[in-house]
Amino acid sequence: MPQEREVRAVPQRLTSKDEFRTLLDRQRAEGRTIGVVGTSGGLHAGHLSLVERSIADGNFTVLWLFTSGSAGPYIEAGPLPQYDRDYDRDERVAMEAGIDVLFRPPREVLFPQGSPLVRLQVAESLAEPWPGSDSAEFVNMVAMMVGKELNVVGPCRLYCGEKDWQNAAVLRRMVADLSVPAEIVPCPTVRGADGVVLGSRNVKLLPEERARAVDIKPALDEAAAAIEAVVTGGSRGIGRAIVQRLAEEGASVMFTGRNPETGLGLEKTLRDADLTVRFVVADSAREADVRRAVESTIETFGGLNTVCHNAAATDQTGPGRPDSHVAEIDEDAIDALFGTAVKGAFWAAKYAVRHMREHGGGALINISAASSTLAMKGRPAYQASKGALNALTRQLAVDYGPDKIRANGIIVGFIDTGSEVIKRLTEGNGRFITRVRELIVLPRLGAPADIANGVLYLASDEGSYVTGVLLPIDGGYTCHLNVGDSASIQTYQP
Repeated sequence: MPQEREVRAVPQRLTSKDEFRTLLDRQRAEGRTIGVVGTSGGLHAGHLSLVERSIADGNFTVLWLFTSGSAGPYIEAGPLPQYDRDYDRDERVAMEAGIDVLFRPPREVLFPQGSPLVRLQVAESLAEPWPGSDSAEFVNMVAMMVGKELNVVGPCRLYCGEKDWQNAAVLRRMVADLSVPAEIVPCPTVRGADGVVLGSRNVKLLPEERARAVDIKPALDEAAAAIEAVVTGGSRGIGRAIVQRLAEEGASVMFTGRNPETGLGLEKTLRDADLTVRFVVADSAREADVRRAVESTIETFGGLNTVCHNAAATDQTGPGRPDSHVAEIDEDAIDALFGTAVKGAFWAAKYAVRHMREHGGGALINISAASSTLAMKGRPAYQASKGALNALTRQLAVDYGPDKIRANGIIVGFIDTGSEVIKRLTEGNGRFITRVRELIVLPRLGAPADIANGVLYLASDEGSYVTGVLLPIDGGYTCHLNVGDSASIQTYQP
């Protein structure tokens, strides 16, 4: 819960590192969290949005103003000296925005022994320029400057704009690798009326350059809308329908399965139809297999924003199978069912969220079952595993919502997949079919396409405000008590 903000009539302005640290230590001792916004000057609405976010989060809010002089020892080929700066104007704007303290240290305060002899070096995989990003030298300079900043400030939240997405990714990795007690808080990009990002460099754009820049935002929106997905257990039944439906809507889909012949056959069929799909052999109960599937998706398609965990060990459940009664079930069946349904979801989320939270979020979709909410005779381990999957789904929604990662489940009813399980239940068993039709409200069994349409909704922008939901797609099976017509029930008279 945000802390109550201390009312300060006149923000402090400090240049002494020792005084600055003493002030922050005192605030922490009083239970305050330190929020930091760093800038090299030229304050605009984007910077101020970071200040507003820190204030709204209840922090003791610091604005660290890097001047060309104070940052000079780190600048070899950086752009700071090329900028026209009015630091006095920046100070006035920051103080009017409601900060608690402005820190503007001169060079000799930060570097009393002259230029630093020890420097950070960002690995090439992060430092090399990505499309539209800064030079590797600049990325290294930012890491050095912010590393110095966090070392001086101590435990804090550092607010930065998502427009500098490579820098944000580098800083998050830096604080993790170096065990820096700081939380990196990316904040939404602020744009001008024409859609161009507000930034110190963008004010230097020539008219023809700005006209071209206007087209960037619509192109980014279109690219961001594309679904890049991995579907576990996607070779047959419901999984196959999910893979095909997503691909038909333009998604790039990696799907997994344990049978290479079935999976590669489906891949060929869909690719022959000009759909973008790939198959990888994987057992969802095995962490290494799921990790490989997630990493293959990112490598093949250039990203990942949707995970649909559909895999289930259905060969262990049903009449005549190990998972029929608690008194008869064996350890292998329990391990198979929980391993595939629950551990598989853990592994998929573990490796997917690492990518998603650095790239704008995504969707985690777990395929559950109606028997996870309403018990039915037999299949105790299957039902228990799906109940655990439901709990994990809600937990993922809570844990990763702040990273724009949504987590939802689909409660699947009676679906005619044509699988061996369905055949065993229905062949020569007219009583079973009659009972099923009594349990559901709609006059038909579900089809795999019904579930696939639900997955598409939860993965798409149309479901962008839906998280923590277990969506029943069950023909009404779980919406009512099947106790007969109300007219046949005697009214209880106390």
